Amino acid sequence: MRIPAAATALCAVLALIPGACAPQTESAADAPSPSAEAAKADPRLEGPLRQLFASLTPGQRELALLAAGDARRNEVVFPGGPRAGIAIARLDPAQHALVRELIAAFTSPYGRQQCDQIIAQAGPEGLDRFYLAFFGEPRTGVTYAWRIAEHHLTLVDVEVAPDQGLTVGPILLGSNPPDFFDFEVNALIALYAALSPDERRLVTSPGTGASGEAIVAAGAPCWKLGQASQERVAAVLNQRLAFFSPAIQARLRAIIAERGGIPAMHLVFFGAADKRCLDGGRWDWKLGGPTVLIDYASSGGHIHLSLKAGTERAPDAR
Repeated sequence: MRIPAAATALCAVLALIPGACAPQTESAADAPSPSAEAAKADPRLEGPLRQLFASLTPGQRELALLAAGDARRNEVVFPGGPRAGIAIARLDPAQHALVRELIAAFTSPYGRQQCDQIIAQAGPEGLDRFYLAFFGEPRTGVTYAWRIAEHHLTLVDVEVAPDQGLTVGPILLGSNPPDFFDFEVNALIALYAALSPDERRLVTSPGTGASGEAIVAAGAPCWKLGQASQERVAAVLNQRLAFFSPAIQARLRAIIAERGGIPAMHLVFFGAADKRCLDGGRWDWKLGGPTVLIDYASSGGHIHLSLKAGTERAPDAR
């Protein structure tokens, strides 16, 4: 696995900590906002997406196309079973290839490898077991989304109209048996080990934290942690964002930055993050705020991860 250069990683860490970078110049202040830039459609996604939608037969489109506001777009469902949309098994080989191209455009090479591992765990049916759905017709200037989903893998791309805020996810990943996600798990274990005793008391909570559930009142805001610990949190976050293509990463970073960056996010460990799930570790972790949730759960004996971010306030207590 290729590890990013140290300088690149440091820049990504500092970008998530307000005040770590030089102040804006007057000309920079006149530039478009990060969220406006990040909301622009990615040609790498638009190409295969439009081709795939246009290729659907009337019968396929009837199954695949749902209303843009359909609540099922936001479902957080890890167990296997049917999902809204059309089974990918019902697509022809050319359409199947476009689905693969869409996954590749939404993710980084690292993220695509994770998708391939999850799909392989789904059994001999592979990607044919999954479902494809369009929430609204893909058109310029309107809000629409597409989703690929089934057991332990849900990818949701939301393309927003110019007058609407950014939204990413929900993205669900899982592994059973828990034999990958080592980079993510090792980064979390390193963060937990680096916390001072006082910091650990602040952010550790009893019980469990199921993936996809809001943080509510557990843990503590990251501004209560030292600078070194905040940089460790940013390193964990960067590892999670490495799943996505540069365009999707930019959207997530814009949302997080506009909500105050790392210091404004809430951090909580449920249990002691001292070993991997594969080695018997049973603990959960969450990072987020009113509009952002990024988590990891292994208290159930296998791994679930979720990520969602946007402008609509989540139903938590903060």
